[in-house]
Amino acid sequence: VLGISPEELVERAQARAQPTVVTDPEILSGMPVFAGSRVPIDMVLACVDAGNDMARIRRAYPFVTDEHIKAARAYKASHPTPEFWQEASTIALEYEGVGHLIRMYADAEDDAERLSIVMDIEELMADIKRASP
Repeated sequence: VLGISPEELVERAQARAQPTVVTDPEILSGMPVFAGSRVPIDMVLACVDAGNDMARIRRAYPFVTDEHIKAARAYKASHPTPEFWQEASTIALEYEGVGHLIRMYADAEDDAERLSIVMDIEELMADIKRASP
């Protein structure tokens, strides 16, 4: 296929299948990092969000691509902070709908499903806050 060996096709497929963001209790106490590195996704995203251009970021972290940034943002969106879960758990004590969604999140099979559930939880929590006196 277009001058690519079968071995190279397999290697490319395996590379795409590897996660871009990983957590491991042995690496930075489980902080999300880019696979194969000890670079926290929060650090690189903070650089991007501060307006640093990708050329400057790549000088510091040569392996980081636009795909890494997309994967890091998707990871952050589908893995809320402990503060989010604390607030959701507090609200769930009074509103069963939030508790049900939290249980669904725990059973979710992939990041897309988790992201959808997080968005539902955020929407329900916002509705509850608006309705509260």
